[in-house]
Amino acid sequence: MSFQSSLLGLAAGSLLMIQPVLACDSCGCQQSCGSKESTSSRQIMTAKTGGASECQQSCSGTQSMPVSSRQVMTASLMAQSPNIVEIAVSNDDFSTLVAAVKSAGLVEALSAKGPVTVFAPTNEAFGRIDKDTIAFLLTDQGRPQLERILLHHVVPGRLGASDLVGKTEVETLAGTTLSLEVARDRLFVDKALVQSADIGASNGVIHVIDRVMLPPVQASPMEMLLTNAIELGVPMFNNNNAEGCAAVYATALDAIASVDGFGLSSQSRARLSKQLMSIADMRDASERAWAYRRIMDSMLNGQMQM
Repeated sequence: MSFQSSLLGLAAGSLLMIQPVLACDSCGCQQSCGSKESTSSRQIMTAKTGGASECQQSCSGTQSMPVSSRQVMTASLMAQSPNIVEIAVSNDDFSTLVAAVKSAGLVEALSAKGPVTVFAPTNEAFGRIDKDTIAFLLTDQGRPQLERILLHHVVPGRLGASDLVGKTEVETLAGTTLSLEVARDRLFVDKALVQSADIGASNGVIHVIDRVMLPPVQASPMEMLLTNAIELGVPMFNNNNAEGCAAVYATALDAIASVDGFGLSSQSRARLSKQLMSIADMRDASERAWAYRRIMDSMLNGQMQM
């Protein structure tokens, strides 16, 4: 069986579990009503109340049961169906995704009531990523990044394919945005192709995609501080205010050297402090500004061994 057909079979199985056709204890009625909703909700109600006439009446139209009762029955059936994690675990093509979800500590979150919409990459999709990167993400050190990547694939609410087609973008639980586009009758999510859609779960819906979607690079506190300092200092320097530019750069670097919260070890911060003291003795403001800037650029480019 092909991957796509196996997923379609899984989707069909989920729907059958959610909306079973039950026989009435009294009359043995196994008729299907006009809609999938009415098949499950009305026949379950008549199976409980009994009576051939009641069963025939319930299968004849939606007027015989109040809307609230049908909703309660549908909700009850949904609660009996597998959740998103259980569906993923039951399909071998999601084994890498399941391992990632477990490593990131998101099993409980994705098994909760929800509802959420999950864009699920297959093993083949994960195979496009370098093996060393995958190995790092599955470590404790890579866990924060892995969690953000996975949440980049989760959208609050139950959004079927028809709902997505009518949107241009959706916001994820990672606080990021995914673009939506329909091209040649195919749905693309952030350039990932939706291979199989609307796999229903008790707590949401799964759409299978052909690649892992990476969120925008999240700047570290040190990167944000240095970038802001450069954006503030460059106009000063270009307007013949080298002294002001040097002061801005020195303030940012002093903060990094003094505060234990920018990802540097105590030894690295001590070395940086010595460098800053040496630069501060330079008389020419332009030279000081450029000396600070070279340190900042090295730190931003990851070339400086701290």
